[in-house]
Amino acid sequence: MEPSYLVCLGASAGGLEALESFFASVPANTDAAFVIISHLSPDFKSLMPELLSRHTKMAVRTATDGMAPERNTISIIPPGKNMAYRSGRLRLESQDRTGAHVLQLPVDIFLRSVAEERPHRSVAVILSGTGSDGSRGIRVLKESGGMVLAQQPESARFDGMPRAAIDMGVVDASGTPPQLASFVLELIRTGVLREPAEDDDTDAMEVLPVLESLRTQLHQDVSYLRPRMLRRRTQRRMALLGIKTIAEYADRLMTDAAEARSLKQDTMIGVTSFFRDAEAFRFLQRHLSVSLARSGEPGPFRVWVPACSSGEEVFSLAILLHEHFSASDKYRDIKIFATDLDEDSLARASKATYPASCAEDIGLARAGKYFTSQGDKIVVRSFLREMVIFAQHNLVRDPPFTRIDLISCRNFLIYLTPESQVSVLASLHFALNQRGTLFLGSAESIGKLDDEFDTVDSRFKVYTKSKSATLPSMRLRSGLQDPGLLTGKPLVLSTRDRERDTTNRQVLEMMVEREARSVAILTPDGALSDIVSDAAEAFRVPRGRMTSDIARMLEEPLVVAVTTGLQRLRRGESDAQFVVEMDRGGRMSVRLTSVPAVGNSGDRVLLLIEPAGVSHVTTHEAPLTVSSESAERMNELQNELMQTRENLQSTIEELQSANEEQQSTNEELMASNEELQSTNEELQSVNEELFTVNVEYQNKIQELAVVAADLNNLLRNINVGILFLDADLRVRRFTPSIEQVVKLVDHDIGRSIEHFAHTLGPDFLSDVRRVLNYGEPIERDARSATGNWLLVRILPYLTQAGKPNGVVASFFDVTPIRNANEMTRVANDHLAFANEELASQRRELEEMFSIVANDLKRPVIALAGLLDVIRNDKAITGGAAREKAPTGEGRPTSLMERAQSECHRMRQMLLDLESLSGIQQRAVEFERVEAQVWLDDLVHRASEGIDTIRVHCTCDPGDCMIARSFLEEIFSNIFENALKYGCTSESPRIDVSGRIREQTFELSISDNGKGIAPEHQSKVFEPFRRLD
Repeated sequence: MEPSYLVCLGASAGGLEALESFFASVPANTDAAFVIISHLSPDFKSLMPELLSRHTKMAVRTATDGMAPERNTISIIPPGKNMAYRSGRLRLESQDRTGAHVLQLPVDIFLRSVAEERPHRSVAVILSGTGSDGSRGIRVLKESGGMVLAQQPESARFDGMPRAAIDMGVVDASGTPPQLASFVLELIRTGVLREPAEDDDTDAMEVLPVLESLRTQLHQDVSYLRPRMLRRRTQRRMALLGIKTIAEYADRLMTDAAEARSLKQDTMIGVTSFFRDAEAFRFLQRHLSVSLARSGEPGPFRVWVPACSSGEEVFSLAILLHEHFSASDKYRDIKIFATDLDEDSLARASKATYPASCAEDIGLARAGKYFTSQGDKIVVRSFLREMVIFAQHNLVRDPPFTRIDLISCRNFLIYLTPESQVSVLASLHFALNQRGTLFLGSAESIGKLDDEFDTVDSRFKVYTKSKSATLPSMRLRSGLQDPGLLTGKPLVLSTRDRERDTTNRQVLEMMVEREARSVAILTPDGALSDIVSDAAEAFRVPRGRMTSDIARMLEEPLVVAVTTGLQRLRRGESDAQFVVEMDRGGRMSVRLTSVPAVGNSGDRVLLLIEPAGVSHVTTHEAPLTVSSESAERMNELQNELMQTRENLQSTIEELQSANEEQQSTNEELMASNEELQSTNEELQSVNEELFTVNVEYQNKIQELAVVAADLNNLLRNINVGILFLDADLRVRRFTPSIEQVVKLVDHDIGRSIEHFAHTLGPDFLSDVRRVLNYGEPIERDARSATGNWLLVRILPYLTQAGKPNGVVASFFDVTPIRNANEMTRVANDHLAFANEELASQRRELEEMFSIVANDLKRPVIALAGLLDVIRNDKAITGGAAREKAPTGEGRPTSLMERAQSECHRMRQMLLDLESLSGIQQRAVEFERVEAQVWLDDLVHRASEGIDTIRVHCTCDPGDCMIARSFLEEIFSNIFENALKYGCTSESPRIDVSGRIREQTFELSISDNGKGIAPEHQSKVFEPFRRLD
């Protein structure tokens, strides 16, 4: 269901704190939808939804494309996106980040879209942030009928965005975030955001007390505004103040000048922008190009922009005209008179400083040409500002400007009553030159004055003046004035004015004495000060523009006399008198008398005009007569002189005003520039600090997220029951394995453990309280309902500060451990019995080995002795009888020597057998040998007498440490097996190699026999095993 109201909250740096404070004061049933538009980095995941959800009961979600805002729901813009409101749904677009200096203004974008779709039921709230994002969007929303609130800059962590919004002059109220929440709730409750209806008499009657209060308090009349619009503005202020009735509010205005100014400011619709309605401005530019090319009139091009607000439209026109005349060969000076009733708007306009975001409306090319950049602001260049004169002026009450070529009065007439609209249009008609251009807003028209204007384009509301007649509505005006002389302020007489009144009184007394018929008081230069009487009907009201020049108010024959008399008085004469022949017949007596100055009032001239027969004075001069040609020429000269004087005076005043404005602006700019430089440095420093802190926080958040994920996975997958309880024994967290102790589900978190049945007996809760009170861990065994054994361990839950704040109970299922312990005990018993059996068998073997070794020792010793005797018996072993046996290398070796060698080897085997049997524990002895010599000798002795087998021996040179006796025994055994069983091929071969490693010696023996089948290789090392 579509929400009744849409609350749009814009924020940036420091905005999270303000949003938390705002939503902490908003209930969950407002029937409004809340949308948050914030500046979020696209490089990090936003945690704002999780953080805000802790401060509100409303649903918090991240917006997706096509999502519709819902009642009592908070939607947050995702990082790296711009968001708009179209057809009741949120639409997302990726931000343009292709350039390093592309401004990101998501708040402005969203508020503008809301202003187009549903402005009357929308509220914009601008919170903490740097820059000026949102300042343009709130102006459009305010003009369309929405409400605008802003955080007080003093309460904002960063006041850039709130201050920029307030400076725009369209903020309805400001306050702290909780106060803004109260304002929003009151606006929703009172229903002042409803769409406006047509005006009626009831509205006019209701606002009468308010109009009277404003007139009394501020001396200003705003009755020309539409009653319904004024009533709505009044109701908004009442809602913000919590006032129930208009009468009560009117009483408040009578005693509260600040509130009266706030209401007046609210009625000043100061909403504008650069090149607002760009198509209309493009058409105006084309129209001016054509009309100016046709006219070819000399002199300055004069423009009037009434209700100029903060000046954006003024400088937009200045840019268009400068572009046109710069490209034209008929350059004309440009004079733009920008007026407004609101002094604050004029102050902002005269500064010519705007948010940098306005460059988007201006265009980058124009912005670079006509503006200078100062931080987050842009400033109009001086040559463009010199074209504009700002002045306070009430378009409805004050006289208009004159001789204007172009008037741009856009989106002001729509706020006026029908009668005021006609009066203002008549005033604008009077101000325009013949064929001058009138430029209105898209919702405005010339109404009943369509006969006085030619329509250039009805769509873009461009008109030209077709007639020069003075319209009847102009007679309601009090007078006409030149540009730059309008103040719109109550009249207060100065000391000089009071002295002038004293002089006038003296002159009037002289008049009474002289009994004059027509009496006027002049200044020495001929300016009319007072007309006391016109009984002689000497004076007339001139056509066209009102003037104070006495020459234009007299009949032609009298002009020569008066001007001549004024010249005589200026030369030093005190009195001048003439008799004039009148065109209509008869003579008139004219007398001018100089009246000395009184105080600081200045000299005056008394002008007396009466019929010649009535005059009490005589003159010897002939009557003055003026021909028609001379009178016409004099009139032309006087008009030219008057026009020259007016132009000169206007130029002087304009130059003085422009000079003062430039000097003041220059001083302001210098001070502002210093402040901006300082502020820019501070912001840069703060920005760097914020970025550093942000990166640190993001890193910490990522670490915490990993830790949290690890913890969740650990608790979910660990096969241990763990129960977290707070200080009040309420369940905080648990693992799935806890179900064998107590049955818990997720929604049981927060409930007391005392309310659940468990299988651990009453001692469990007693142990938990004891740990909670004393902080000492408790560990004991218990049995579950299933019969399993559990190890219950209860520890205090410690906070990050090391203080206890609950308990952690863990339940380890030790049933498998207990079963394993029992099995281990049984296995140990079996092993002990087996060890005893093995020990008994070992003793028996040792005894058998001892006996066998002892039995073999004697015959071997006897054999060795006999061989020694035989060897030493020269009779038996004589040289002639000695047998020779060939060797593999051609060296003869005695068979007796071989018998001795074998006997020696048998003896060594007996020693080893004794060692194995345990009768004699002999340590392994290592000795250093020259590896190559030792291995060659070993191979030579083993292969002696073998001719059919080729033996090849290789060895690394060098010395090494070896267990010589063991290696020789092993070698003999392997080599003998190779001779017996391995050399079965046609060309038998045995390869022997020795390799010296860092701390070892590697001996390898291989043959080219058929080898051992894979299935028998595991049996090689079994004792007394022969493999076929």
